[in-house]
Amino acid sequence: MNYKELVELSERLNRTFTTQTTYTINSSDFVEYEKEFVAEFAIPGFKAPQVSVKTAGDRLNIEAEATKEQEAKGFSGFSFEFSFPASANLQSTSAELDHGILKVVVPKKADNGYKKISVKSI
Repeated sequence: MNYKELVELSERLNRTFTTQTTYTINSSDFVEYEKEFVAEFAIPGFKAPQVSVKTAGDRLNIEAEATKEQEAKGFSGFSFEFSFPASANLQSTSAELDHGILKVVVPKKADNGYKKISVKSI
C-alpha cells in the first residue's frame, strides 16, 4: 500500500470513527450477531505489539503507535473509541491481528438484564 492509499484510509477511518457515538459504526466493518459483536479494521503495517485494545465502562478504545521507521515513511498512529450497548460484555473482549486486519470480538451478556416476574391469579 502506498502513502496516498494510506492517507485515504486514514481519512476514511477518521470520518468513520471521529467521536464516541453508538455501536453501529459501519455495517461493512461492524456486525452484531446473536451472541456477539464483531468489528474488523484494516490497519496495514502495524504489528500486534503496537496495537492496544482497552475497555472502560461501555467504551472500547483501539489505538496503535507508529514506529520511528513508520513515521519516517509518513505513517502515523491512530486512536478511536466508541460505545457499546448494555448487552455487550466488554470484560470478555478478545482481539487478534492477522495480516493487517484487526478483529475485535465482544460477546453479549447471557443475561439481558430482565428479571422474569411470575404473574399470579387472584
